[in-house]
Amino acid sequence: DDQAARLLLSLMEQISRSDEGERMAQARLEALYPADAVGERSIKEGATSEASHVERRLIASLLDSMSIAFGDDDVQHEVVERFLWKMGRSEQRRQILHALEFLRALHATSGSPPEVFEALRDLLGRYQLEPEPLTELEQLVAIVEQCGIPRQQILLNLALGRGVSYYTGLVFEIHAQDEDGFDTQICGGGRYDHLVKATGGAHDMNACGFAFGVERLVSLLPKSEIPPVAAAQAMVIPISIQDMPYALHIARSVRASGVRTEVDVTGHGVGAGLKVAAKRQMRHVLIVGDDERQAGTVTLRNLVTREERTLDIGSVVDCLVEPGRKEKE
Repeated sequence: DDQAARLLLSLMEQISRSDEGERMAQARLEALYPADAVGERSIKEGATSEASHVERRLIASLLDSMSIAFGDDDVQHEVVERFLWKMGRSEQRRQILHALEFLRALHATSGSPPEVFEALRDLLGRYQLEPEPLTELEQLVAIVEQCGIPRQQILLNLALGRGVSYYTGLVFEIHAQDEDGFDTQICGGGRYDHLVKATGGAHDMNACGFAFGVERLVSLLPKSEIPPVAAAQAMVIPISIQDMPYALHIARSVRASGVRTEVDVTGHGVGAGLKVAAKRQMRHVLIVGDDERQAGTVTLRNLVTREERTLDIGSVVDCLVEPGRKEKE
C-alpha cells in the first residue's frame, strides 16, 4: 500500500549507508509488520476496506457448513473480519520483506557504468520488473560523460535515498576528498515534480534542484584561489538588547557611507564587545545605549588613541570616512 511504499522510501537512505542502517530498517519493518499481528486497530480499516463481499460470504458459508455455532451474526461477522484482516496483513508483510530484499540487492549492485547496467538488468529480470527505467538513467549518464566527467568518477546506486519524501525521480550527490583523504559530500539534489504545488503553487511543475554546502566547498578550494575578505573597520556595540534596533539603524547609516561595519549581537555587554573589536584589529567602536538613542547620538571610541567622543551620526560618519580617504591619498 501507499503507506508501506513511503516507509520503504524513507528507509532507503539508512539501507544504503551502512550495515547498521540496514539492520535498523529491518527492525523497524518487523515492528510495524510482525509475523502474527492480530489487533483491534486495523480490523475495520484493513479488512473492511479491502476484502470483498464475496470473500466474506464464502468464508461465512464455509463456517456454517462446519456447524460452528457463534451465538449471533455479530460474532460470526467479527470472526470473518479478523480472519480476512490477518490474511491481508500476512500478504502485506511478505510483500514488504520482499521489497526490502530487493533494495538490498539494488545496493549490492551499485558501481560504475557500463558494467553496473548489465547487473541491474539481470536483477530486474530476477524480480520480474521491466528494464525500461534504466534507459533514461543510461541517457543521463551519457550526458554527464559528455560534460567531461570520467566514468570512474560516476557511481550508480539505485538504493540511494536522501531522506526527503518529496523526491519523485532521480536523486544525486556530489562527493569529493578533503585534504586528509576522507570522502565528503558537497552537493545533493534530485527531481521533484509535485513540490511546487505542495508548497502553494497552482499546479504540479516538473522541477529539479540541488544545494551545495558552502563551507565544505570552500574548505576544498586551494588557499590561493580564495579571495581575501576585507576586514570590518568598525563595530557597533549596543549596551543592552533593548538598544539593538538603534544599533542596527546606526550600522545601516555608516555602511551607506562605505564603511565596513559589524554589529555585536552576542549581548555580552560593552566590555566583551571591546575585546572582540580589539582582537580583530578594528580602529573604532560605536557604543549606543538609552542616552544615545534618546539624543540621536553615538559614543565613538578610537581603540588606538583611546579617545572617546559623543557625536551625532553625521559627524561619526565623517570621522570614520576621513581616515580611509587619507590612506588612499
